[in-house]
Amino acid sequence: MILGRVSWQLSPLSLVLLQPTITISVDWGGQQLAGAVTRTLAGTVVVRDFYASFDSGLVRQFLPLYIGGRVIADFSEIAIASNQVLSLDGELVWERAVWAAAAGDVPLGDYQLVVSDSKDALQGRVTTLSGALIVAGDVVVAASNYKIDLDLSGPATRDPELANALQLLAVPSATGFDMVIEGRL
Repeated sequence: MILGRVSWQLSPLSLVLLQPTITISVDWGGQQLAGAVTRTLAGTVVVRDFYASFDSGLVRQFLPLYIGGRVIADFSEIAIASNQVLSLDGELVWERAVWAAAAGDVPLGDYQLVVSDSKDALQGRVTTLSGALIVAGDVVVAASNYKIDLDLSGPATRDPELANALQLLAVPSATGFDMVIEGRL
């Protein structure tokens, strides 16, 4: 399997109901993606049973973040209309997370972001499953605004290179760092 494997299936019944649904599965070099995508009559795109697993180094292709580990996304439903997320229910897990420093990788741990939609916002809770960097806090997206509010503590915050990098986004605190980032999407 040099290039990987892609399989998809179009549900004939979904065409009759004018809500085309495609089930797709991709396995490519250790990266996996699966789910069922439906476009409703109202133009909403709904993704059900979405699963993705990939090396977090892939993020470096889009953002200058020197990280490693594996990211797993598992969402029961994602609904999008007019370029806005209407509903989201699931979790992201970052396993064996590392920060790639010049002096060598700094092991961070395993983290979970559980996301759900509430009345007018998407809310996520970040927790540490294990590791030397303890991360806890919330992520909220309301309309076109977002806020990330995280506490970072634990022995990893004493690594001088990691501490210098964290200070670009976070403020030192008595226990480690406080990271509050707000903005517009």
